[in-house]
Amino acid sequence: MPARWTLPLMALLAGLLAGYLIGTQSPKATPDKPSGIPQSEQKNSKLPTPPTEDAKTEPLETWPMLKVPAKRGAAEAQVPLPLPRGNLEASYQLLEEEQNLVGIVDMILALIQQRRFPEADRLIENTLESLNGGKLNSPLWKNSLSPSFMILRFCQNAENMNCAMEYAVHLSQLVNPPELLGDLREEVLMGEAAIDFLGLNDGHADHLIADLVPYYRERIENWNRTTWTNRSVIQSLGLIPTEESAILIADLKDWTSSNLKLELIQALANNGTPTAIMVMTEWLAEERNPRFKLAIEDALRLLGN
Repeated sequence: MPARWTLPLMALLAGLLAGYLIGTQSPKATPDKPSGIPQSEQKNSKLPTPPTEDAKTEPLETWPMLKVPAKRGAAEAQVPLPLPRGNLEASYQLLEEEQNLVGIVDMILALIQQRRFPEADRLIENTLESLNGGKLNSPLWKNSLSPSFMILRFCQNAENMNCAMEYAVHLSQLVNPPELLGDLREEVLMGEAAIDFLGLNDGHADHLIADLVPYYRERIENWNRTTWTNRSVIQSLGLIPTEESAILIADLKDWTSSNLKLELIQALANNGTPTAIMVMTEWLAEERNPRFKLAIEDALRLLGN
């Protein structure tokens, strides 16, 4: 065979032999194509890559599980709040940028659940500022009831209710709070929201809400009696079942207007303490208005007197 054909033939045989030897060896993984995965599947596979030394970080500590009552007949739900605890302000700012008011309320409730009340104060003040001309300007939150629903749902759990009551007492005892936080305190403890809030108590937090009476006494003593219209304060006092609150309701009887007398009677009836019964018994003996007399008689009868 001429030499010009011999060399190409030998090169071809050598190539075939090399290909055979390579094919019989186990395939080695490459950075782009892991071994054992067909090429058609490699395009859809998303295998994790090990972190580099620079990318390794300490795991973030997360909030405790927030207890949320489940539907009737079901076990109590545990809703995780995966918010980093290390940098509270950074977490808040991220939620604010995302217009996530629900997430912010979750964060505040988690702080209250942990009894970290000063931090909750700061976040509440920041949130109120942000809702009043700040970054939380989404139309989604215009006149939104979402925070109220979340708080009411939070308070359905007995332990959470105790935390919330402790926080209410904390608010009542603040001296010169920031303006917006002070406005919120007035709304929560002296507005219609107070009736809803105190009405959630089923007896477990009586020892806590009793500490609110001095707050109400101070507000009433400094009230402008010609302009006061807060029936809710009287009704709220009625939801504090203590002798002290009954005495405060009775003191209001001597100077409040006649259009609030029924609220006083209803508050004494809700109070239900021996002092409240004694006050109504004495009131009945001297009352001349048949409408008020009937209300007092019905209240005493329903209380077993």
